[in-house]
Amino acid sequence: LLAGREGDECPVKFWGKVMGRQGDYWVAQAETEKTSAPDPLEADPDTEERLGFMMPKGVKDFEAEGVDGPNKYTYWVTSDPAGPKEGWTKLPHVTPQQVMVAKAHRKMLTGDLRAPVASFPPLPGGTEAHLLRAVIAEITADATLSLAGLLEPDDDAAAEEPPIWRVKPAEEEDEESAKTFTMTELGMPEQWVHAEIDLRANGRCQLKPAPEEEEAEKPDLDALKATFYTPFGAKDAPEDSDPSKCLKPLRSVAEDVDPLGKPEWVLRACPRGAAATPTSVAVAKSLKWPGAVAVAAGFGRPPSPAEKYRRRVVNVYVGFGVPRRPGAATHTPKHPAPLSTEQPALPDEAADVTVEPPKEEGDE
Repeated sequence: LLAGREGDECPVKFWGKVMGRQGDYWVAQAETEKTSAPDPLEADPDTEERLGFMMPKGVKDFEAEGVDGPNKYTYWVTSDPAGPKEGWTKLPHVTPQQVMVAKAHRKMLTGDLRAPVASFPPLPGGTEAHLLRAVIAEITADATLSLAGLLEPDDDAAAEEPPIWRVKPAEEEDEESAKTFTMTELGMPEQWVHAEIDLRANGRCQLKPAPEEEEAEKPDLDALKATFYTPFGAKDAPEDSDPSKCLKPLRSVAEDVDPLGKPEWVLRACPRGAAATPTSVAVAKSLKWPGAVAVAAGFGRPPSPAEKYRRRVVNVYVGFGVPRRPGAATHTPKHPAPLSTEQPALPDEAADVTVEPPKEEGDE
């Protein structure tokens, strides 16, 4: 996995572990811009030929977001992290349609990248590799945290038209003015912020550029067939052209509440209480994605030259890749109809009325 990617120019880090029914996925992450691939969104032909990750005909025309969206990172998975590097498989990049389908389903993974995914609406790509990549994109956007003040929005990118939401590390401060946090402050949700751009309902992180006016062309049959792979048959996902409707970057986790109005994060310190020290570790656990944890260490005091590397926030996920959705609408079978009442008593049959025919005069 690290062959050709060693050095500081492209660090590969452990993202987490997604458990399945028959096997588990160990996931590694690297920034797409710093990988050796010439095109950030270019597919891996070796992987597609070996595992059959080709997209269905027509779906290839769907526009996928690049490094400013859910494809900011490239992921590799393996079932044996101690095995040879050939055991690592590069996952395909994700499309907005795949994210929309993944958001509408809760499915346990099998542990086989080639396994077909039966769902309605159909998942573009149709294999568990595409579903796993979409789930990883959801978890990365929802459960990657940092501390307030360590990151800042990119104002230059936000001033573009349409605006592009990005975050970057805050300017480094000297040791004396470096920001510190007490354990009490780290136990407040206002001090924790989302470090990644939020995935919107249409599967995108950024606003979709307005299409340029072009002359009417003959409709493409493959593009029309591709609408079958779009959730609920919609050709395009709903777009919000108003930037004010988008969630701003670096929003506080205090804004994360479930449909019942309860917070989605639990904050703890270890050790805490009377045993808390400046070297205590603060932990944020996600209730929406059980198994997603963010750990902040070394922020209780200004860093010394020997301890500066210890000031960091680490995010990791170990779970089944299934979100918790309290209050969500679920299928509930209808109650059976009430039992029919007994047949009421039938009325007594009336006696037949007989009438003698009139006699004619000749009969006398």
